This record gives sequence, C-alpha cells and structure tokens, in this order.
Amino acid sequence: MEVEQLIGAAQQLTGLPDLGDESILEALNGLVDATNDEAELNERGEKSVEGILASALANRLRVEGYLSKHPELLERTVEKPMFVFGMPLTAEAAMRAHLADNPKGKYGRHVYALEGYGLTAEAVRALYNDYCERFNIPLKEPAA
Repeated sequence: MEVEQLIGAAQQLTGLPDLGDESILEALNGLVDATNDEAELNERGEKSVEGILASALANRLRVEGYLSKHPELLERTVEKPMFVFGMPLTAEAAMRAHLADNPKGKYGRHVYALEGYGLTAEAVRALYNDYCERFNIPLKEPAA
C-alpha cells in the first residue's frame, strides 16, 4: 500500500485535487508504513484497509472542496459543537434497540381469531392439508 496510490484513488473517486493542509501526510505515511510493516494483513485485509483509508481521504477532499467554495464558513463561530462517538448500529443492534423500545404489550394485547376473518379451523385444515402432507408437517389438533 502506498500513500500516493491512496490519494490518487480518493482524487479519482471525488474528482477533487486538494487535500488541504499537507501536515496530514506525515501521519498518513506513518499509518501506511505501520500497516505495511506490522499489521500482517492477508490480501482481503489489505484491500479493506486501503478502502477505508481511501474513503477517509475522499471525505477530506470533499470537505476541502466545499470550504474552497465557501471560505466564509471558516470565519463562523461554532458555539455548541456536537460530537458523536461510537460504532454505527448493526442490523442486530438496531433490532435489539427497537425491541427494547417496544416491549411486548406496550400497545395493548392483540388477539387474532380465525372467526374474525370468516374462517374456521376445519376450513384452514382443508386448505393446507395437502401442503402439510407433502412436506411432512404435523397438524396440531385444535385446542378444546
């Protein structure tokens, strides 16, 4: 992995040339050197790190490009900065959060009965009997 290659990938991705303050290159070179010399990544890991770094550089290019078009933003005072920390939610974490926020019974109890839909247990059995037999699904007897 080479710093110039990462910058080139980010520039190609955004179409923007300017990274802004070049002091970031020292840290970027150190990170790339450490990754190349110490990380012992397999090919997939290398590609993943390259993608992450190129994406971060692309974001920097976008910010610098925006600021070059709107330099007045650098003159504005930031009164209450907001910092967001943490990992993005995975689908599982999002579902756990949703379930925690919506416990069973939160909106009352819902009861669904066949009769409410104009059905009987016998009619449902007749409709799905062939399917259940074909796939060896045992039919439960209706509760008395």
